[in-house]
Amino acid sequence: MTLTFRKRRHAVKLPHYRIEEIKELGNTPAITAYLKERGVWQTAQGKLKEVYYYVEDQKKTRKQFYAAGHQNENGGWQVHSQKFHACIGLKGLTIIPGQTEEVSVFNDFFAYLEWLTENQQQGTVVIVNDPALLPQAATFFNNPLPVNEKR
Repeated sequence: MTLTFRKRRHAVKLPHYRIEEIKELGNTPAITAYLKERGVWQTAQGKLKEVYYYVEDQKKTRKQFYAAGHQNENGGWQVHSQKFHACIGLKGLTIIPGQTEEVSVFNDFFAYLEWLTENQQQGTVVIVNDPALLPQAATFFNNPLPVNEKR
């Protein structure tokens, strides 16, 4: 007779990040270096912020983090660092109104910034931020915004 033991499964607790502070770019050398490395430092000025956030473990010990980020249409913060990319808060599209009826779509904010380094934005920009939001982005094209109007 052979006895087999199964490893007991424990529920995985997802971290709950909390925003502590938002600052303009240029305060944290690591964020500045990351944006320069990505080639978007100049383009990111006025478009990204430095987001300082933390997570508490079960013992209420805080772990502090920081990243470059922008706020989406639902008030959540899309944060990007060298080792972490996520949304803190509600996921949502990012819509940047333009001057023409043309619409450009990007999968994330860095793709938009990289494009913007060599192009001038004229039309509305839709940044999907998460593949799960593609259906929501598609409805945008069925009901486009009037020029220069935000949802």
